[in-house]
Amino acid sequence: MEDSMNFNDENVALSIPKNAINNNGMLCFDNNKVFKNIFTPSELSLHSPVKDFAILLDTIEDLAKKYRGTYKLQLRGAYKKKIKTMPYSRCANSKYLETILLEWEELLNKKSMDEPIIRVENLVDDCPPPSDFEYILENIANCDIREMCSAEYSVGCSCKRCTPKGCTCASTDGNRFAYDRSQRILIEPGLPVFECRSSCSCSSSCANRVVQRGRTIKVMIFRTCDGRGWGVKTLDVIRKNQFVMEYVGEIITNEEAEQRGKVYDAAQQTYLFDLDLASTEASYAIDAYHYGNVSHFINHSCDPNLRVYGVFVDCIDARLPRLGLFAIRDIDYGEELTFDYQVSNNQDDHTSPIAPSKYRKNEPSLQKFLCACGSKNCRKYLF
Repeated sequence: MEDSMNFNDENVALSIPKNAINNNGMLCFDNNKVFKNIFTPSELSLHSPVKDFAILLDTIEDLAKKYRGTYKLQLRGAYKKKIKTMPYSRCANSKYLETILLEWEELLNKKSMDEPIIRVENLVDDCPPPSDFEYILENIANCDIREMCSAEYSVGCSCKRCTPKGCTCASTDGNRFAYDRSQRILIEPGLPVFECRSSCSCSSSCANRVVQRGRTIKVMIFRTCDGRGWGVKTLDVIRKNQFVMEYVGEIITNEEAEQRGKVYDAAQQTYLFDLDLASTEASYAIDAYHYGNVSHFINHSCDPNLRVYGVFVDCIDARLPRLGLFAIRDIDYGEELTFDYQVSNNQDDHTSPIAPSKYRKNEPSLQKFLCACGSKNCRKYLF
């Protein structure tokens, strides 16, 4: 470790009693010099009266892994003010990192040219974009699963202009559309959504085509300052029940999900969702770790502003719904987007019928995931 220490964007401050500093401005424990020239005595006088003294220890990521769920981590001092007041910038650190983030931002927007813009921002640390992640717009799967989801097996409506009473797609929802005229979700959480399909005669502007059109809001992928890694915030105002984006990834079997889940557990990460809309035992899951869209970066919250619905378009196999994220309430510009990873079939709460991989239930000895959402009703444990 270097003798001289300076504040920088990737470190977290820990309060140390003032009496731990000697007259030479050195931090000492048991008469052993630990750090030299952190502050001189004259610099300390600028902060008079001084009750605490800050030194730099670990990165936010390191501390989060050690103390997630036990302590609330946050940046302190002038740097925190810098985050609040700084105008849009991709990076607060090196030009090299800024260049990398710019290239990644351009790549994401190139791959989603038909969707609103994606911004990227890291004002917290030196973490670059994930190297093992590939951006996709729709779910990917092996040949057998793709064959099951072929549009050839679905029968579409013959409507020129779809109405709830006349459209055969709406008849699967009890002769009502899942959306109103503003394309906001109408049905209760826990019920499936059936949209018009590629084999339907209606146009692409049909009111019963929402999730299949893709994301319609501008977003920013940003680095959180409390150890939760990357997050997503909206750059538009979102209305209650509005579609936000689809959760996409790699469709895999339940057996494969169990094996991958053990690996992700070791890294305290979770990107698996069981597709168990119609049964208690899922046959398939979506893994968004290596392949995904913006939803890959959405964090968990015990008090979320998004919920998940199972949506059927061309594939009507009950084991393979698509996952649509809809707003639980009005969401302000700049607000972070979150959903509850620990979801249930309870239609009275903010969760959905889609659940994370359940292999953990078969292995009770596994270490619990501590929750770091910080909400007032936090359950303390994610899984």
